[in-house]
Amino acid sequence: VKPLMELHNYAALADPKLGSRYDINQMHRLVLAASFCVRESATERPSICE
Repeated sequence: VKPLMELHNYAALADPKLGSRYDINQMHRLVLAASFCVRESATERPSICE
């Protein structure tokens, strides 16, 4: 997943059933939010309140 994120290949991350029926800007925001949540260091991840 990380290489696809780094290449901004959001289409490869989307559910194939969606086809092209998704907003690329929303997909970008979703991937960005997810990337913060899976950081290795707990101190770099958002808190549960965030």
